[in-house]
Amino acid sequence: TTEHLPRERFVDSQVIPDSLAERVGEEPLREALSRVEVSRVVTKKTAITLSTIAEILSRVVDERPALSGMVEEALEILGRHDPETEFNRFCMEHPEEASRLRGILSSIRDKFSQRSYLHSDIDALLVEGYREVKANRIPSVHDVALAIATDPSYPPVTVFYIPDPMQARRAISAFIDAVFRVKKLVGAGNKIFVVMDEAQEFIPDRMRSDDHTLQSNIAVETLLRQGRKYGVGGLIATQRLAHLNTNALQQLHSYFVSTLPRTYDRNVVSDAFSISRSVIDKTTELDVGEWIFVSYKATKLKNVPVEIKAENNERYVAEFVREHLGERQGTV
Repeated sequence: TTEHLPRERFVDSQVIPDSLAERVGEEPLREALSRVEVSRVVTKKTAITLSTIAEILSRVVDERPALSGMVEEALEILGRHDPETEFNRFCMEHPEEASRLRGILSSIRDKFSQRSYLHSDIDALLVEGYREVKANRIPSVHDVALAIATDPSYPPVTVFYIPDPMQARRAISAFIDAVFRVKKLVGAGNKIFVVMDEAQEFIPDRMRSDDHTLQSNIAVETLLRQGRKYGVGGLIATQRLAHLNTNALQQLHSYFVSTLPRTYDRNVVSDAFSISRSVIDKTTELDVGEWIFVSYKATKLKNVPVEIKAENNERYVAEFVREHLGERQGTV
């Protein structure tokens, strides 16, 4: 998670389905959740580069257009140097420009409330930033991606718990970029399967750089298009198809389609997956756990859907909790 989230608060923030609580009881489930390892992660680079400063300055213009003059002056300084140059190195090699840049950043920072994110971000830059990250060894998303890709003993499942959509997009972009960089430089390493829930947040058809939808779209498309060459798979899940990036959808090999009550969603699925509209219309009759499955790779039947019935996986969760907590709870 990106937040400093105590284990108790993490447990309290999780929604436990009523049907699962009836099977096992809420207390045993909360006991099981309390055993999950919760650690903090940062979505920003731990080493500040000139591109990091330029990114923060772009947010300044969005929030305070009146400061565009100072921002342009700062960007003019940054534009004369390699954007990937680390800020500390820039300060040592170009002290006069660095002093001027720091003065501009200080003036911009003082225009914002101390409670604002921009005030704290610019303040972090001015104190050669992210000391908390270094001092407390909080890993970045890049660090996590590196470990997942190369360490054979790394835990088999990692969940990024990031409720804020913009931070989540930053995280998925950084994670995918880092995984591909490692795979291309180091080699095959571990096989990775990336699951993205609420996919409409990551691959909407309307993209902007300021809210990171452009960056997350590019990253997810890269994953779905090139991932199989590097042992990286991808799964996207969504209940809101209306405004998804169809270029990303068409990179998928297998599709699970459940109930689609809206006509527009059925049209999107039919066009994107080349499935007959008469077949897609049958999704309105599907019951809980019933799906239409289309996959030439798995079934060897091109564009021929197969009706499948999925098991209720709450049963597996209940069995797991009983197996690991039954003796302690006594009544589970």
